[in-house]
Amino acid sequence: MSVPIAVALLLQILGSLASAIPLRAMTRIVDGLTRGTDTVWPAVWWFIGGLGGALALGSLALLITHLVDLRVQAGLREQLANKLSRLPLGWFDQSSSGRVRRIVQDDVATLHHLVAHALVEITAAVLTPVVGVIVALTIDWRLGLCCMIGPVAYMVLFSVLAPGDMRTVMARIAEALSEVSAAVIEFVDGIAVLRIFGAAETGSIRFTRASDDFTSEFRTLVTPQMRAHAVALTALGLPVVALTVVGPGAAMVAAGWSEVADVVVVTMIALSLPATLLTVGAGQQHVSDGQEAAARIVALLDEPELPVPQQPREPAGSDVTIEGVTFGYTPDQPVLHGVSLVAREGSVTALVGASGSGKSTLASLIARFRDVDTGTIRIGDVDVRDIDPHVLHQHVGILLQSPSLPAMSIRDNIALGRPDATDEDIQHVASQAAIDARIRELPRGYDSVVGEDARLSGGETQRVAIARAILADPRVLILDEATSAVDPENEAAIGQALAELTRGRTVIMIAHRLGTITHADQIVVLDQGRIVEQGDHESLLAADGHYAALWRNQTAVTGGAR
Repeated sequence: MSVPIAVALLLQILGSLASAIPLRAMTRIVDGLTRGTDTVWPAVWWFIGGLGGALALGSLALLITHLVDLRVQAGLREQLANKLSRLPLGWFDQSSSGRVRRIVQDDVATLHHLVAHALVEITAAVLTPVVGVIVALTIDWRLGLCCMIGPVAYMVLFSVLAPGDMRTVMARIAEALSEVSAAVIEFVDGIAVLRIFGAAETGSIRFTRASDDFTSEFRTLVTPQMRAHAVALTALGLPVVALTVVGPGAAMVAAGWSEVADVVVVTMIALSLPATLLTVGAGQQHVSDGQEAAARIVALLDEPELPVPQQPREPAGSDVTIEGVTFGYTPDQPVLHGVSLVAREGSVTALVGASGSGKSTLASLIARFRDVDTGTIRIGDVDVRDIDPHVLHQHVGILLQSPSLPAMSIRDNIALGRPDATDEDIQHVASQAAIDARIRELPRGYDSVVGEDARLSGGETQRVAIARAILADPRVLILDEATSAVDPENEAAIGQALAELTRGRTVIMIAHRLGTITHADQIVVLDQGRIVEQGDHESLLAADGHYAALWRNQTAVTGGAR
């Protein structure tokens, strides 16, 4: 436990102990009022001072925990950001943005209740009534025992009537809520497609079914707990307090065993106990939520990072050599099987094959999104695992089929790889990517911010990404069908810009449209994670194998390959 939290808890303990002062002062006030003595005012000042001191100590404790919470949240978000920057890029393919956002945003926020409130408030909710009961016992031990009857009866009734462990119930509810959230996201993401095909009702039915299932399970899980709580809560009600404290107290006053002031103060203590019990319950729920959030945060922080070489080496050239590479996303299901090939500096290598053949996986391994299981991938005769990740990302550029642009200006987006680039450099590469004219049409031109006053189509987004890659000037360039989202009018211009970019560099293209790679120096055909053919366009057509079959199929569908 940190020192500030310990100090906060100590202050709250002192505040709870100080709550005894106004209670004792209240007995003198009531006694003075009923007897008509002149001892009321000193007791009033003790009451005000004790109550103010208890409140001040409790408030100071909460202030400290809130300051600690601010530091914890800032530190955790910084740790998580640093962690995410060190994770293999392939990790993000298997982890949804929703999961990452939930951990970084929601789970860290959930810890606010645990750090800033729960510990102090549970301490107050437990200790303050204990102090009250002790005061009641010192006033009159018989009345003190009477005021404990209700809370004890509540705990006994609830433990007998409530089946199962409440933590298990809440964990299952959280799991069911996640399933409903997934159904909502699926419905919202697919509503456009569903409506196009007149099947919106189908999506609605699936969402409704998930919602109904959750409602049914929620009712099954919670109803017994709520029923037990409702029955047990009667033990804390005013009638029970009247029967267990006021009634016996009145009888004791009548018998001369106790004073009216004693009965009044003990009744006040008894009436305050139910609220503190409910506060403890709410605090325990915050603790449970915080523990689950902390577990998810720790799990993310424990994710294996991309190993960084202790003595990094600089690649001397741009040859890409792949030797005996085997890789699988799970150990028992390899995706690539003993793949070997060489992409010479300045050459264009195209990876083709059916969906699921391993093209994108192989390209991601070259960029070290993940590490190979066996074999090696070398750039300039240096294993990519021996290259500092920052240097590798400068050396290897990749253009994805569906790139994303951060929420920053178009200028900053293009200059991501070269922050020191001049406006002239940025505008030049934008012209090469056939996007300069479109950028100038935006409300603030190159200063327009993506998502605010720069709303770009898929093809325009791709062209900005191409301009970014051209400016970064990587020595090895991986293209994942980079022109697939570009309109035909600009495809030729972009192709020319990419052709200029490839001079003296190693280019590896993932191709789906075979007409775009007829110029490639070598075409590598993958099938079920293995290289089955390799050569240039003409030689592969002459071989009449896998590539020729793919070519004929595309030609038959399109009436001629582009």
